[in-house]
Amino acid sequence: MLMAVLAVVMPAVAQQVEVTSVTRLEVVDDVTAAPDGTVWVQGKRIHAIVDGVERVFSPVDARIGYLWPSLSPDGRRIAFFAPGKGIVVIDLRGQVLAMVGDYEMPCWLDDEHLVAQDAAYDGMTMTRSRLVLLRADGSWMTHLTPPDQQASAPACRDSRIIYTDAAGDRYMMTVNILE
Repeated sequence: MLMAVLAVVMPAVAQQVEVTSVTRLEVVDDVTAAPDGTVWVQGKRIHAIVDGVERVFSPVDARIGYLWPSLSPDGRRIAFFAPGKGIVVIDLRGQVLAMVGDYEMPCWLDDEHLVAQDAAYDGMTMTRSRLVLLRADGSWMTHLTPPDQQASAPACRDSRIIYTDAAGDRYMMTVNILE
């Protein structure tokens, strides 16, 4: 079992994160089932069905369509990637709540935190990729994996994160956020 405490202090907010385990997976359970609702993108529009009501948003200008929408566990917010903007968090009226940062592939760990991929590219080739934990308001960030692991494609649920490394191996990480 791997035990580590990670902390990054950013203006006005500090938190600690305890990684309680990281396990290589042979078989991956489906941990990406949407909570009471569904979100998807169609070009420069986000569609959300929550409580049986479909909503369509175009909250920020993006030169191409949005990617990787994720509905918060409480069904009240959507995080997505907008090229040139990074991760954007909106409410169910389409109001922008936060521009979280230049990260990719957001998934909600809980109602207040996102896990995302922090990647760097050299032209079309990814040169670095690691997972980060973010407050959904953009006020705090910490790295969860080292850059040499090339961790990517996170899927989150109930303090668990499943991700893939450059070799194609899958891992499950469990974290506790210490307030």
